Amino acid sequence: MYVGWSTKEDVRKHGGSGGLVTSMLAAALEKKLVDAVVVLKKINEFEAVPIITSDVNEVLNSAGSLHSVPSNFAKLIADRNLKVALPQRAAMRAG
Repeated sequence: MYVGWSTKEDVRKHGGSGGLVTSMLAAALEKKLVDAVVVLKKINEFEAVPIITSDVNEVLNSAGSLHSVPSNFAKLIADRNLKVALPQRAAMRAG
């Protein structure tokens, strides 16, 4: 088992469980390891919609846990020629 958290104080405060996944996704974009990432854009404290973004600021703004019904990410990224990072996979590889 590994334990980790973001080294960025603002991400750590707003991220769920220390903001590790948010920081990993932002770093993957900054280092051009992926073309885009899938994050949940919050509508309010109980609702969000999945978006594909290559904007690091959108990733950082999506920080934090949101407990809701899972979306069909595969349908969202279908027919796109992108290397896309999904938060769930990032978390699974980190742990």
